[in-house]
Amino acid sequence: MITRVEVENFRSIVKGKAIITEGINFIHGPNGAGKTSLLEAIAIALYGSEWVRGRYRLGDLVRRGASSSVIRVEYVGIDGRRYLVQRVFNTEKTLESQTYVIDESGRRVAARDREVTQFVVKTTGISMETFSELLYVRQGEIRDILRTGRKGEFKLDTLLRLDAIERARQDVVREALRRVGATVEGFRGRLEILNRELGLRREELDRLEGELGGVIKDLEAREVELRNVEDKLNELVIKENELKELESKYLEFKGSVESLINEESLLTKELNRLRNALEGIRGLEGRVRELEGLVAREGEVRDRIKELTRKRDELRNRLALARELRRRVDSINRELNEVNKSFTELNSELERIINLKLRVEELRRQLARKVSVETELEETKNELSRVNAEIEHVRTELNLLSGGGGKCPLCGRPLSSELAQELVASRELKLRELGRRAQELTDRVNRLGGELEGLAGVEAELRELEAELGKEGLIRASLDDLRRRRESLISELNSITNINEEAVTKELNNVEAELARLDNELDS
Repeated sequence: MITRVEVENFRSIVKGKAIITEGINFIHGPNGAGKTSLLEAIAIALYGSEWVRGRYRLGDLVRRGASSSVIRVEYVGIDGRRYLVQRVFNTEKTLESQTYVIDESGRRVAARDREVTQFVVKTTGISMETFSELLYVRQGEIRDILRTGRKGEFKLDTLLRLDAIERARQDVVREALRRVGATVEGFRGRLEILNRELGLRREELDRLEGELGGVIKDLEAREVELRNVEDKLNELVIKENELKELESKYLEFKGSVESLINEESLLTKELNRLRNALEGIRGLEGRVRELEGLVAREGEVRDRIKELTRKRDELRNRLALARELRRRVDSINRELNEVNKSFTELNSELERIINLKLRVEELRRQLARKVSVETELEETKNELSRVNAEIEHVRTELNLLSGGGGKCPLCGRPLSSELAQELVASRELKLRELGRRAQELTDRVNRLGGELEGLAGVEAELRELEAELGKEGLIRASLDDLRRRRESLISELNSITNINEEAVTKELNNVEAELARLDNELDS
């Protein structure tokens, strides 16, 4: 059963997805919505190039403007497992590397176009011919499937091959009956042979039973004799074990006697040695008392040496600590000097940046006029262009009036000489006024342009100063770090205990001198 269909760039479908549930599913929509395209996508996903061959060109299936089409169909096979088949193709061929089937655990179970089609047929049990003739029904074809033929049979029966199945069933039944009859006849002949052989076997069995009775009687007599022999053998084994035990005890007793003799000889020798040693000990008793006095003195000396050694080690540790603290104090003082130097430099830099803020505010006030200057410059240029155009128009009129002809240059009507002179005078007056206005506008344009150039310099300077102002936060953070470090160093410097290195050295020398004297006393 198909459970899900996904289509991308297929015919008119850009991207679509359909969930198929059990029972009847309706696909509805206006003409051209893609209903038939969805059915075609299912057929191509299941049977690939075999379905396309002879029906379409791949170029007609890929949506115009797309490079390739992707179709995915999820279905449940006849084995009850869920599979997802994907086919990808462009306008020329199927993309084999992207055509595959994966099972419900995500493992690829088939790849490439032909193998995927074979796997689909195997897991669905539906060939492409059966799908095409029965399951794939286009609009208007359902009546044709249900229509009867000339002989009265339904086309659906023909598609399902029900008539062929019935004929095959009858042939199988006839063949099975024939084989059963032949098998029964064979069994009858075999049964007669077995009955005759059974009679012979019964006669031979009676004879063997008689012989077996004699053999059993003889065997019972032999068993009685065997039990008597086994009883006698068990008695002999018990006596043999008792003899071995007595022999073991004798050997053990013999070894004990020899061991006692050897031990007596050793004890006699040890007794003689001890008597000699006792006489020597009595001569050494005086020397022992003398040595006991020396040992007592040695114990006192060694206790004193241990005490002095401990004190020497303590003084050495104090001396090493004093030297280490002196080096640490020197290091802290050097670092404090560096921190104070950096602190002074950063404070100077911070004051410089604070002074720059005043300059930045002034430049921003100057730069605030830039928009109004640009607007005024643009308006002035537009007015200058209009005045210049008007000047050209007046000059054209003067040229036409000066050329004679006694006609108005605008409407072409005849003019008197007085009116013509009056028009020339008015146009010359207007031309002079326009010239003065044009000069004023030109001067203003130059002035505004110079002011804009100056403002451009102001803007560049402002950007540089703003970049400098951006360092203020970093400098303040660095100052805070330096301030905390300075406080930490001062605190550490105050916590260091001052140790008199010279006094410790002198005391250490005295202890080492006394230790040398006591060592000499021990050696002597």
